[in-house]
Amino acid sequence: MEEKAKRNHKPYLVFKRILDAFFSLFFILVFSPVLLLVLIANAFASKGHPLFVQLRSGKNDKPFKIVKFRTMKMEVPSYVTSEELGTSNELYFKFGFFLKRTHLDELPQLFNILIGQMSFVGPRPGLTTQTDLIGYRKANGSIELTPGLTGLAQVSVGNDGPLTQLAKSELDKVYLDKVSFLFDLKIIFKTFGQVFGNMKARKRKG
Repeated sequence: MEEKAKRNHKPYLVFKRILDAFFSLFFILVFSPVLLLVLIANAFASKGHPLFVQLRSGKNDKPFKIVKFRTMKMEVPSYVTSEELGTSNELYFKFGFFLKRTHLDELPQLFNILIGQMSFVGPRPGLTTQTDLIGYRKANGSIELTPGLTGLAQVSVGNDGPLTQLAKSELDKVYLDKVSFLFDLKIIFKTFGQVFGNMKARKRKG
């Protein structure tokens, strides 16, 4: 049954790669002034390198380097998960916190998408040191998916806090079984809803 599902998904996954390449290039061109301005501003604000490069587990557990704008202070360990670091604002420099809050730090990942290391939608790429998560994904087959900028697990987080690694992998398997153009659109719309909803909530608190 799983092999049949994979065969059924294959035509869409080929089409999805074409969409990823087209729209990532389109957004890179559209946002190029923003990318350049943030890069220059972050070079001064971070007091170090404006970009944050980190080794992640990709499709079929092939390692690749994910690129973001740096948001945390230079002394914060690079190979620690956000759950382990916690949510203290002290971890971020001021402009970095703004980038994180507005999700502008994710923009450089458009280049990861353009060259095929990532997709707009898929399981978020784990650290290469997250052996439990990688093991779960290998066991349920979701390791064969191209990692995404956003995913089903990210839009499924409720009020109970971060998902466990097992829960993430189970949602990755759900995505593997249901992957389609309409399902991807649904996840993208939910992601935008979460981003703008969180920004409005923070604004009200501020």
